[in-house]
Amino acid sequence: MWNEYLEKANLYKGLADYYKYRNSKLYHEYKRKYYEYTKKFVAAYEKEKGVKPPKPPFPPYPSSYFFLNRAQVSHEPVNIRLLHASVNEQKTPVDVYIDGQLLARSLPYGVATRYLRLPAGEKRFDLYPAGRKGTRPLLRQTAVLEREKNYLIALVDSEVAYPWNLRLLPYPEYPAQMSGEAGVRFIHLAEGGPVLDLSLRDGTVLFPDVTYQEVMEYFALPPVRTRLLIRQAKTDGVLATTPDVHFRPGKAYTIIAICPNRQMSALVLRDQSLRR
Repeated sequence: MWNEYLEKANLYKGLADYYKYRNSKLYHEYKRKYYEYTKKFVAAYEKEKGVKPPKPPFPPYPSSYFFLNRAQVSHEPVNIRLLHASVNEQKTPVDVYIDGQLLARSLPYGVATRYLRLPAGEKRFDLYPAGRKGTRPLLRQTAVLEREKNYLIALVDSEVAYPWNLRLLPYPEYPAQMSGEAGVRFIHLAEGGPVLDLSLRDGTVLFPDVTYQEVMEYFALPPVRTRLLIRQAKTDGVLATTPDVHFRPGKAYTIIAICPNRQMSALVLRDQSLRR
């Protein structure tokens, strides 16, 4: 039986990878099915064998986000930011090592690092509780980063506790060159929160029906100083409000819903233009 669950999990993983940048609704639907059948596989394997699977039978889904065409990888630099968005570990600041080098120290929940410039290629991420490198890591994950890209990489809780309770989610940044307008996108990282809308103060919805971990593409916004509202989808209930932000022409911004202490909050990041 576990073989059938494994086969279906691999099928839905491949479909989710295919639709990731083509159709967000199908992507999330197949991702949900991937996790559903992965859980069934682990349970059936343990029941039949009496032990946990000795190692992941296929690359864990978080790493599959990074399965990129290696022909596109070189040692040209990439820029990454790291964001601590794990609700279960929100009281635990983390140290982040990349290829053995400490690049982020005591990163607290809800905070993103500055951009870190690295050579493109395969990287190993090791995350520890702050100051406790000698202990078992909170997460160890390998990633392949493509050249000429910027990434926001979020630490989140894993739906599948095997082999790690955490995982890294990469969100490539594709800020369009919007002459005379600002680019705004929205990411839902408020674990346990409802489906969300992001709207202007006058009620105009910029991004409707955004599900957990979903990222919306950049939206062209006329230059304005304003606050944006995070609302429960299809309601007038405001869950969080951004600070007053001056959205400047030609600049790009990422709005992120997070959930410190189970209270919705809005994080605003200024995105960096790619160097050409």
